[in-house]
Amino acid sequence: MIGSLDDFLIVVLVGILLFAGDKNSVNSIKSVLKGYNEFKKRRDELVAELRREINDIAEESSTPIRDVSQHFKQGVESLNNSYLQARNNFQDMKVKLLEERIKELEEEIEKLKKQTKSDTK
Repeated sequence: MIGSLDDFLIVVLVGILLFAGDKNSVNSIKSVLKGYNEFKKRRDELVAELRREINDIAEESSTPIRDVSQHFKQGVESLNNSYLQARNNFQDMKVKLLEERIKELEEEIEKLKKQTKSDTK
């Protein structure tokens, strides 16, 4: 039916012409057209202002996103390095414990060898 604002305004204009009659029709049309033009002008100003604001917000928000992204990457790299270092330290500790256990077992074997030699004599 009435799909846009222009269609609605045409219907209003026709209605004014029908109800106003001949005496004020010219003045009525002029005032309606002035009102419509003023409305379009204000609407265009509002749209332009909204676009400016949206662009300003988009520019302001893009910088913090980049900063957060950079800090996040640095945090992940730091965490990854800490993990690798801890894993290497754990493996080194494990190797040292195994070496100590091997030494203990070798000493025990030597003791047992000496003990068996002394028992056999």
